Amino acid sequence: MKRWDHNMKTADGPPPRPPLPKRSDGNVGDVTSSITKTTSIYPSLCMTTTTLDSEHHSSRPLNLNQPLIMSKIKPSHTIKISQELQSFHRKFKDNVTILFEYEFLPPSSSAPGTSGATNAFQSGGVSLSCAKQISSQWRNSKYVKLPHQSENTGFLSFSVVSSKKNKRFVENSSPVKKWDIIKTELAKLNDFITGNEHLDVTQVGKKIHASVKTYNHKVISFPFHVLNDCRVGRKLQMTFSTIYSAALDMENLFPFGMPILKKHEPKTFFLTQRQVRCILANGFLSTFPKRESVPELPNINFYKLFSATSDGELERKIEKTLCILNYFQMSEKHLDKDPPLLLSFERRRLPYSHPDWQNSRALMSNVEIVEDQGIESAHDKLQVDFANRFVGGGVLGNGTVMEEIRFSISPELIAARLFTEVLDDDEVLIITGSTQFSKYSGYGDSFKFEGPHEDKKTLDRDRFGRRTAQVAVMDAYHFRPYQVDHQFEKKFVYRELNKCFCAFNPHRNQEHIAPIATGNWGS
Repeated sequence: MKRWDHNMKTADGPPPRPPLPKRSDGNVGDVTSSITKTTSIYPSLCMTTTTLDSEHHSSRPLNLNQPLIMSKIKPSHTIKISQELQSFHRKFKDNVTILFEYEFLPPSSSAPGTSGATNAFQSGGVSLSCAKQISSQWRNSKYVKLPHQSENTGFLSFSVVSSKKNKRFVENSSPVKKWDIIKTELAKLNDFITGNEHLDVTQVGKKIHASVKTYNHKVISFPFHVLNDCRVGRKLQMTFSTIYSAALDMENLFPFGMPILKKHEPKTFFLTQRQVRCILANGFLSTFPKRESVPELPNINFYKLFSATSDGELERKIEKTLCILNYFQMSEKHLDKDPPLLLSFERRRLPYSHPDWQNSRALMSNVEIVEDQGIESAHDKLQVDFANRFVGGGVLGNGTVMEEIRFSISPELIAARLFTEVLDDDEVLIITGSTQFSKYSGYGDSFKFEGPHEDKKTLDRDRFGRRTAQVAVMDAYHFRPYQVDHQFEKKFVYRELNKCFCAFNPHRNQEHIAPIATGNWGS
């Protein structure tokens, strides 16, 4: 879409100037009052227009002498947010992105005769150029490729041609939108799994694999052995309709796409629990397009979790899959909250004014040793996740140590893998608002799913509408066995101290400084 060029000549002279939008009082002219009432998932939308081409987009300050092209778009996922979050968003609009349309909750005391609520779209819509922005994101490295985008095309059938050196796919039809293929295949799966009273649960994995490989060729070499397990198959029969409907909600919940939390760019994303569940459902069904073009992002599709090469690996992956299916089974009742629960994903970078560790005389804080609880039990604390630099580590693979267990019992954390680039030496990720859904026992090879987890302590919300649980995703430097002596070198010690300072230092607009819940450092 191109901006109006009033210097452009045509055979009949300059193009006609479109009418300016009306103000709230019905007059034509200055539109500032109506613009400031328009709220978008992009923090600068209220004060910028966007010029797009097929490869990239750029934002420019709004010129009130130029026409503002508006489109009446009905919000598909409009929710209410607190006045505090509204103020926070405005104050830090360059670093805070709300990824859904919203309206404001009424204040505690409204003036007589006022409703107290401000509809985010009462000014008539959002800028058409921004609403159409998703069509320019496919080749833009600042955005995630999503399954419902029109550029995501595939083929209804293909054949495999093998040679001694490699294997390649030959398409047998004209390209079609993959989202259409996905919707067709998932509808068939839903009918088969949920509509069959005498379903052989040991065949569920084979059926899902046959459908998924029609729109994701990568799964062909990953047979879904894990899903053929009896316990997994029974849970799938109970939960598949939830996964199916949540996955298809992608069009409604992400009409404007999904930006990436880029390296070296401190930023916070706010999402709803429903959006997070949608991400996980599409990951479970491996609908996300290939992302080799963005090697800094971890894998988000679950197909590697469903395949195993040994009995030990199979058992570990079954237990993790049971945790995730339990999440889908329990998540529905959590989505009925009004207003909905929110989660935030905050990428932090070490500030320039970090301590001079060599000369610091600061004292250590008090330490309390708790022997009979895990880190996840500290609901009102900042819980340290001994992370991989790729968020989630091996949670969708073979891993069952600290980070993988933490992400399995609270699967909402896995959603960060969709949009969070690899953490650098001076960066951490703070995830606020996740819920623990599963109990567990063991560690590593002995890890077991022990049933649903219910804890009323986690129901408290902060002033932004998030659960109070916070997880600090921070990776330690990896030393191989022959390198262990290097960990005591000054540069490596400072590296870990700086990570801690980045994660633990009280941040902007932070009212409560939570104690830190950690464990055996480095796991």
